[in-house]
Amino acid sequence: MKSIPLLDYYSDIRAIQYVNPVRDFDHAMSARWQGTPYTDKVLAYLKPEYNQLDQLLEQMNECPETEFIIYLPDRSNVPTRLGHHIQCFNQPLTLGSLLAEANFVICHAGAGLVAQACLAQVPILCLPLQYEQYLTARQVHRQGLGIMSPKVLPNNFVVEAVKHNPVEVRHRESKLSQDVLSYAQVFS
Repeated sequence: MKSIPLLDYYSDIRAIQYVNPVRDFDHAMSARWQGTPYTDKVLAYLKPEYNQLDQLLEQMNECPETEFIIYLPDRSNVPTRLGHHIQCFNQPLTLGSLLAEANFVICHAGAGLVAQACLAQVPILCLPLQYEQYLTARQVHRQGLGIMSPKVLPNNFVVEAVKHNPVEVRHRESKLSQDVLSYAQVFS
């Protein structure tokens, strides 16, 4: 299975060999965090078919103290007035250096990015679009690696998730953190 054991939503019913879901794209772009004066760095991998994309981008725009790097394949739906604290790309990004500095990841709970965020010990806000992503998001929540968005995105949800992050993944001294790191060593 292309997953890590912590994310396998079938792990309780079968024994299986895991295959690293993390891969680099040949055409990935390099992006860099701007840094100061931003206190938080959020990496977002989004899809244009997410029905609350406008609200999500609006909420990001309302967080001028947070820096966002967004991958969005089709930027035709993106408002033209995104703040200076938001960089938007239409090609996949090289994730290693971005995740090393990120405080939070927002994604639709695809196996690859979720595994990379877990291995980098970055908390995740999951916005699942389909059932497999929902199962992955539920597992992320159960394992204490992130949170899943409610069906309707409440006002200020992004601000609250980033600022009052209920997930303490990075630098957490716990068995879970050690388990995540042990999987990183197995797959490296």
